[in-house]
Amino acid sequence: MQNIFITAFLFFISGIVSGQHFHGEAIYQFMTKKDSKQMQLFFNDTASMFVYDKIGLDTGNATRISMYADDAKGTMIRSSSYDSTGEIIYRNFNRKDLIIRETRQPPFDAFTIKDDWITINWIITNDYKIFSGIKCRKAVGAFRGRKYTAWFAPEIQVPYGPWKLFGLPGLIVAAYDKNKVFNISLTSLCYPCDSVHVIRQPKEDSSKTIREFVKFRDNKGQALVEKIRTRLPEGMSVSDFNRSTSIEEERDRSFEREYEWETAPASKPIKKDMDFDLRMD
Repeated sequence: MQNIFITAFLFFISGIVSGQHFHGEAIYQFMTKKDSKQMQLFFNDTASMFVYDKIGLDTGNATRISMYADDAKGTMIRSSSYDSTGEIIYRNFNRKDLIIRETRQPPFDAFTIKDDWITINWIITNDYKIFSGIKCRKAVGAFRGRKYTAWFAPEIQVPYGPWKLFGLPGLIVAAYDKNKVFNISLTSLCYPCDSVHVIRQPKEDSSKTIREFVKFRDNKGQALVEKIRTRLPEGMSVSDFNRSTSIEEERDRSFEREYEWETAPASKPIKKDMDFDLRMD
């Protein structure tokens, strides 16, 4: 089977959309063995905004909680991952800005993250399949420690996709990694749309760099304890957080397993599984 290797670039549709303005809205369903929720993508000719964990968008999961176990004390610290604005992944293709909004998860307020703009080197194959009634072409690419299979629609010539996946010569309709930690597919699409959804960069009172955020996320249990300590009445104390799982184990369950500036997040390296099998669905 002949395969085409491309280096993803962002303005391959400039000749098509130059001088034009368009708007699109896509709804995706995110699915794993234990989870299912709705996510939205809004886009125009210069920017995209991906939204999830928003109250009202995914009502059935509006009470979802994140739990941090303290084995020494036998207690659970709980925090909702949903708020009224939602998690937002914003891309500005003119400025090559990638800004993330983290939801308010008490006792932590919402904040933004300045992420790195990373080009995904996609390998496009000659495999085709129908998803949601749309003829799609298969591509594979690696991003932050995971290999993704993506099915994109060549007839919908925009370089957008769900979450942080982008840069193919067509809208990404479905995408998943080998272990289905990430597994998402399009359920509805409006393109081009007459209605206009405002796409703007998220802003909050505080922000972090991507490196600061990764350090915070990897040690969120202890950060939660420190936050609680600042609110305790004088004379009261709380013990340090007792980690029940390693950073490596926690990252194995997250979308991003490793980052471009590091070789390993913990004392032992993350196992690599980046060989491509172009036959894998």
